[in-house]
Amino acid sequence: MKPIDESGINHLFHHILSTLYHIQPADQWSVIPKNWCLTTAKTKYGMADHQGIIHINQNFVATGFWDLLEAVLRHEFAHLCVGLSQSHNRRFKQCEKLFKGYFNADARRQATAYGSRIHYNYRLMAELVDGQCLEIKKTHRKHHKYTNYPHQNRVTYFYQQQRIKRFYYVSEK
Repeated sequence: MKPIDESGINHLFHHILSTLYHIQPADQWSVIPKNWCLTTAKTKYGMADHQGIIHINQNFVATGFWDLLEAVLRHEFAHLCVGLSQSHNRRFKQCEKLFKGYFNADARRQATAYGSRIHYNYRLMAELVDGQCLEIKKTHRKHHKYTNYPHQNRVTYFYQQQRIKRFYYVSEK
């Protein structure tokens, strides 16, 4: 299969949309999809906005991650159908399932490969009370929620039923 380019994204966008309009007519959507554009977001695959534009991450271009791109488009179309204020609630999840906006096995493999192309500045680590350390996630910036943990003992996080003693960041630079 050929690599993803803007022409391919456009074709897929309109093909999926016409299919979804047979499932859910346009007059029943909260926001009518108008178009798509590329974005330089660091971590998002895609995002829908109130004008009906779906922003697709430019990191898709020149890859063969077609299954992942299709799942992202279907997911964003579900957001537009139910309304962006619905977030990922039950109504959204029902629509996403109806629109087949979930990751199949190929999309999950592609998501892993896609993620390996992103450079992160830090790794968020957790130290458990037993002294074990583990990587939680990779991130672009340090988050207050973790740098100030614990928060006057109001919130306690656990990993596999073990209390997390502290979080810390490891620089990837």
